[in-house]
Amino acid sequence: MDIQKYEAGQYTLQKRQFEFNSFIKEIQRSFESIASSRQITFSLNNFLPYPWYVCYDEKEIEKVLFNLLSNAFKFTAPRVVLY
Repeated sequence: MDIQKYEAGQYTLQKRQFEFNSFIKEIQRSFESIASSRQITFSLNNFLPYPWYVCYDEKEIEKVLFNLLSNAFKFTAPRVVLY
């Protein structure tokens, strides 16, 4: 999220309730092919109860997680285990 826009009142979070376990599983699936192509073991160890609902801006959380994982894969050498 662009913090400056939010703090300046130019951006409003679109908070809504969504099921977090399904959400992170979908993100994990999005990175399976890149993990496979780079020979990186990538698994999801989720200990949250099912269902686990959160109330926040889903697109902003998705953006943050995609950026974190993209950088992790970008700077991880092949044949390394990421958890």
